[in-house]
Amino acid sequence: DLEPWLSSLATELVGRLREDPTRQPRSLVLYHRGRLDSDHGRNWMAGRTSELTKTISRSMAFPDLQSKGEIGPAAANIVAEAAKKMLLERVSSPFPCSRLALGASDFRKVEKGSCITSFF
Repeated sequence: DLEPWLSSLATELVGRLREDPTRQPRSLVLYHRGRLDSDHGRNWMAGRTSELTKTISRSMAFPDLQSKGEIGPAAANIVAEAAKKMLLERVSSPFPCSRLALGASDFRKVEKGSCITSFF
């Protein structure tokens, strides 16, 4: 089942983002690699990277959690749902897979006083 994996990854990502309130991501990035082909290792060692297992990397605008007032567990749920939608648009059957990852990129600096919580 996809939901527990994406929920765990999103919870970890949101937690890490909270550790640095001085910046916010603009992009949510999803990585997926399907089941390893039987000749994946052989192709890797031979340098035939175009023949490796199918891998996708997709990005979208990072969900706007701040304007929705989401700072608790609901924030991770919003990120997980966005990632699920992005993945299922490209991969009809995501499991089994050999890699599933979420990341954030394209950070912007958050100006002091730009959110209401900065006053408390």
